[in-house]
Amino acid sequence: MRDASRWPLFDVRAVLLPDGRTRILLGIDVLALDLAGWMQILDEWGRLVADPDASLAAAPISFAELVERRAADPDEARRRERDAEYWRQRVLPAGPGLPWATDLADLRSHRFSRWSAELPATEWSAVRRAAERGLSPTGVLLAAFGLVPAR
Repeated sequence: MRDASRWPLFDVRAVLLPDGRTRILLGIDVLALDLAGWMQILDEWGRLVADPDASLAAAPISFAELVERRAADPDEARRRERDAEYWRQRVLPAGPGLPWATDLADLRSHRFSRWSAELPATEWSAVRRAAERGLSPTGVLLAAFGLVPAR
């Protein structure tokens, strides 16, 4: 697990296997890129593994150029306002009042902790059955996770 407050948010390692092959391990924190970026990395990596001399297309514009174009586009501004209004109408009620040990405004550094647990097979099967009611197992688990602070 990498410290999210320090660069880089990725890790690349090579493991030498007993039969002489090498396995590359790539870990990228989800703070560093989204699913589309991850899929692009895997696609480009696969193409380079298949053909080390392959040329990868350059991005058509930089991220900074994209941000500048969107900021100057009146249609984009209207879309952002329409989207913001949509979500304002659907905003969830405020979460539970939590007994903070420190006023959040006074925090100057942040710590991340990762916790994990496993559901027994019978409980996981029950969560999977949620799909029969149009819910995804991920959505059910996220809803359950959202209830934890309320307790």
